[in-house]
Amino acid sequence: MREDVQVAERRRRVEADTASRILDVAERLVQLRGFNGFSYADVAAELSITKASLHYHFAGKAELGEALIARVEHRELEVPAGDGRAEHVEHGAQARELAGGQRVEHRLGHVAEDLAPG
Repeated sequence: MREDVQVAERRRRVEADTASRILDVAERLVQLRGFNGFSYADVAAELSITKASLHYHFAGKAELGEALIARVEHRELEVPAGDGRAEHVEHGAQARELAGGQRVEHRLGHVAEDLAPG
């Protein structure tokens, strides 16, 4: 029975790693092209995985976008006070306000400003 638990734990770690890698690639593509400028096929090709594998982790592109927003908001919550990035926290608050029925693409437009290098 212990081996089953270890196998299950290992599988959860691999799945979490894959989801994180998907988000890393999607985040970079949002920075470069905008949310509407890339497809699931682009992400899959960069990671050498199938689109079915992407759908296992994120049901659709909208869910992937929601996960990107959550990731950025999580980072913003970790911003220490007084480090000069308060404007990023403000953008995160705006993204949360838009959560009530707004399209992911519109919300990601605001979050993409936070993701943009600069």
